[in-house]
Amino acid sequence: MNSSTRDETLSFPRPNVLEAGWRSRAGQLRTGWWCLTLVCACVAIGLVVVAGRLHGPLIVIRFAHGHGIKPGDRLRHAGIEVGEVSRVQLNDQLDGAEIHVQLQAAAAGLARQGSQFWIERLNVSLAEVRGLDTLFAGQYLAVLPGSADGPLATEFDGLPEPPAGDHLDGGIEFVLEGPDLVGLSRGVPITYRGVRVGHVVSVGLTSDGAAVEARGFVQPAYRNLVRENSRFWSKSGLDLSLGLSGLRLDADTLSNMALGGVAFVTLDPPGRSVATGHRFALAARPESGWLTAQPRIAVGAQLLPEGRALPQLIRALRSEQQRFLGFQRTSHRYGWLLPLDDQRLLGPADMLVVATPEADSAPTLELDGRQLPVSPNRGEMLGELALYTPEAPVTAGPTGWPRNLIRHAEQVEDCVVVTAPNEVPIPLAAIRLTTSELGWNIEPSLAIGVNHHGACVVAVRDGCVVGIVISNTHPAHVALVGEIPTRAEADVK
Repeated sequence: MNSSTRDETLSFPRPNVLEAGWRSRAGQLRTGWWCLTLVCACVAIGLVVVAGRLHGPLIVIRFAHGHGIKPGDRLRHAGIEVGEVSRVQLNDQLDGAEIHVQLQAAAAGLARQGSQFWIERLNVSLAEVRGLDTLFAGQYLAVLPGSADGPLATEFDGLPEPPAGDHLDGGIEFVLEGPDLVGLSRGVPITYRGVRVGHVVSVGLTSDGAAVEARGFVQPAYRNLVRENSRFWSKSGLDLSLGLSGLRLDADTLSNMALGGVAFVTLDPPGRSVATGHRFALAARPESGWLTAQPRIAVGAQLLPEGRALPQLIRALRSEQQRFLGFQRTSHRYGWLLPLDDQRLLGPADMLVVATPEADSAPTLELDGRQLPVSPNRGEMLGELALYTPEAPVTAGPTGWPRNLIRHAEQVEDCVVVTAPNEVPIPLAAIRLTTSELGWNIEPSLAIGVNHHGACVVAVRDGCVVGIVISNTHPAHVALVGEIPTRAEADVK
């Protein structure tokens, strides 16, 4: 065997180190690219989730006319931006506009059946002046939310014009029918004894054209005033008559002279309550006896059980002399107090009993048209609340609030906040309350402030007083009341 044959037989494979290195690096690169792709996918999913949380649902609103609305215009509620117009287009029939609006996440609750949308633009009339801000900021969409428990929706029919006024749940809508227009127009006020309690929603002809028909709305707090024997008449604010005593001119307020309106009264004794859609005749002027009728009808109690009235509170001012840095000053605090049927007062302790360490003399309490000293031995502490026995009975309405209509609440429940008789009670839903050591904390977004210090919190289910608002702290909270001891029991203590 020659040497060449021996070399071929004894040859061994030589490893290609360079090629193996490139293959190893290529594998590492492929693994890195897969890892990078996975990371990008996770980031993309995270961005989608975050975007979904930042944005609410996309809704479509149909209008007969777009009135210049364009992408980028805002949707507002109560003066706050809650969405943005993303697209404006013609509908399939080419006879109207479809406006696509992207809601903010916090405003997702607006996408429910019953929400009303309209285009806010400048409108100047005798009945109202609105949309002045559009002169500078341009037109925008506005919304009036529907019921919070209504079904979800993404498509809406927009209103051709803004609502005539607040259309609150629990109010009553009825029909007024008369021989002619007698000064009626959309948006004019409906008054009871001169107090505005509602408004006219719309005016038009009856289906046969024989009379004028108007739809009226009365707010929930005054719904009980509308009875079967209620009488309505046109109120122009100016009445000129000639009689035996000469020429007589009766003029109402300037606004009524310009706007007109509708007034009504319920005769005594009050008739039965009516349902939505009830029809009333509209007179040109009041008849004899209408203006002298004085029936007593509880107002503001539309959320309470039938026959239950709201407590009648009185406003009080507490004053005391204090010394601060060597100077003397007078400190004042306002609050509401609840007179009870045994002549005692229930309210915040800082109004009735507690004196500040800086006080130089006994505090005084101004209420019921008189001034009386705050004596500690006439008060009984009930936590943040107090019972106080004044030297003389306090007059507030026919009678004081019965003690048997005051109870302890075991858990949060739907209530209303009550202050003055002419103020509409504020609904206080259970979902707006949280329990704490002090009682129930009130959600800060609700309009409960210093003017509600001492206000009564009345349970919706039975009309009982369950607490008193304490608003000298932040957030405001409800101090719960329990069983109120009798005066005899208090004297023993």
